[in-house]
Amino acid sequence: MGGIALSIMINSIPDRKQQSPEGLHKAIWDYAFNALTETIQNEELSEILEEYTAMEAEDHYCEGEWEASDTELSYHFMDCAGNCYMEMDLSLHWFSRILWLNQDKLRILAGEYGYTINFEEVKATAEDKSILFLPYQNQFCSLYVEPDEEYGLFLQSYGEDNFHYKQMSDSDKAYIDRIINEKSCFCGLCEKP
Repeated sequence: MGGIALSIMINSIPDRKQQSPEGLHKAIWDYAFNALTETIQNEELSEILEEYTAMEAEDHYCEGEWEASDTELSYHFMDCAGNCYMEMDLSLHWFSRILWLNQDKLRILAGEYGYTINFEEVKATAEDKSILFLPYQNQFCSLYVEPDEEYGLFLQSYGEDNFHYKQMSDSDKAYIDRIINEKSCFCGLCEKP
């Protein structure tokens, strides 16, 4: 199984008692997930949030795979044996975006645990537009902006379908071209469809 991760660097605040980094790790996840639940209004996206993103967190916490130290908090999203690439990518995108959009509140939260947060990697991940998320043919899809060497440009849907650019109608190609050129993302946090 493959996966992707976001690491958040933290530092102890001098002369302040630090609480457990594991507690901060969980508090950040809980804050982010609750903010996502309140923000994501699209029914299909809410389903992904509940069925994939929430279960990833539950699995990783139960198995002790999400790591926390005095310097780093790590959050992993897995591809579920190749069956959940779109969900994996979308969850990382959501998580980094919601952290970036709420960094002031999260700095306060980290301070309560005796830490500061470095948002550099969060910002880079949140602003990454190499994968865009969009509706296509009544499904929610991820679009990898850089064409795959073997398959070319394609979309991967929540329903596990792949849509190849070469096989699309001219109007669908124009839609995809516009999405890429404008770097439009309809993940529920970036833009509204």
